[in-house]
Amino acid sequence: MKVEKSTIKGCCGKNSIIFKIDKPITRTLLDSLVKIGFHEHTQFSKVGMMYIDNVDFIITGQMGSDKMQIKCKYIDCDHRISNLENTLLSL
Repeated sequence: MKVEKSTIKGCCGKNSIIFKIDKPITRTLLDSLVKIGFHEHTQFSKVGMMYIDNVDFIITGQMGSDKMQIKCKYIDCDHRISNLENTLLSL
């Protein structure tokens, strides 16, 4: 999967990252992310939204879209974001 990253400055020193991917968000992608340790919030999935999280990130996006919003739970996340990006590239 190809990933294009954009950063949006937020308050309190946190950044929001947008990953534009070359495939739409699908149930298959969601299941793949759950398999690598993300927790799916099914009340969102039932209405066509992806909302998953783990100890480092909250990832949201609309099913069928090619954009995922990544919110890091820590102030300094560059290394974690790079690892996530590499993980998505391998899917």
